[in-house]
Amino acid sequence: MMAGDSVASLKEKILKSNKSDPFMSGIKKPSDVKIFLPGKNGKPGKELSDSDVIPDGSSLDQPLVVKRSQDCCYKMGDDGQPDSIAMLAGDSVASLKEKILKSNKSDPFMSGIKKPSDIKIFLPGKNGLPGKELGVNDVIPDGSSLNQPLVVTKEAEKKQQAATPKDAKADDAKSRIAEMKRQREAMKAAAAAQSTKPRPTKTRSSEKKEEKPKQKVLGEEARRKCFMWYARFGQPNRDLMKRKVRRLGDACDITVEDVDALPWICRGEMLPVKELNDLIING
Repeated sequence: MMAGDSVASLKEKILKSNKSDPFMSGIKKPSDVKIFLPGKNGKPGKELSDSDVIPDGSSLDQPLVVKRSQDCCYKMGDDGQPDSIAMLAGDSVASLKEKILKSNKSDPFMSGIKKPSDIKIFLPGKNGLPGKELGVNDVIPDGSSLNQPLVVTKEAEKKQQAATPKDAKADDAKSRIAEMKRQREAMKAAAAAQSTKPRPTKTRSSEKKEEKPKQKVLGEEARRKCFMWYARFGQPNRDLMKRKVRRLGDACDITVEDVDALPWICRGEMLPVKELNDLIING
């Protein structure tokens, strides 16, 4: 770099020279990169803005710290609606708790919560229920490695669950075992009935593997229109938005295929909040 160059130009060069690095996965523009002065113990210190001048390396005893932004998908409670919040790769669960509490203070779910430690965050388990609890020092998992959002619960809920009588838990376990036996018997009966049916003769056409249709790639203008309709529809999930587009017909200037080509997250439950905000702010 040249003396006096801005942090914005440094971001562009870092993105250009490290495109193949796995760390840069999902980064499309320099604004997705964050640069910090070195802090204590190798951790990020003060964030540098795009207009700041790159500090002279001789004045630093450690290298600058580069972070990338990522959307963290979560839901509040077992039955909550998925939401996302912008975080930095490598951020701790403690910082995620602080941001969730700050951005959801008016939500009824947060009633009675006064500090981040009153919130518990879990990896997604089976059937959308909480799995393993994340500690405050754990790193927030990359959303691309999860097929469901993180589960946020209140400390009071956890204590209430822990206070469940042993007899009630035992009765619940017995009922689950009985249900599993019933399902197993039903599956055996269905398999026996299936084995008595004559097998259909295979044809050449049926033996051919179906080719997956290629996903449509949206241009900037089509992408902008889709995000505008997404906001106009009240930010629905993918299936609901497709139904709304079909219902409008010619009155809507986007297609169902356009909706499928959008960058849905959380298995089609929502679009990235950051891209929607960029569209609203930058047009």
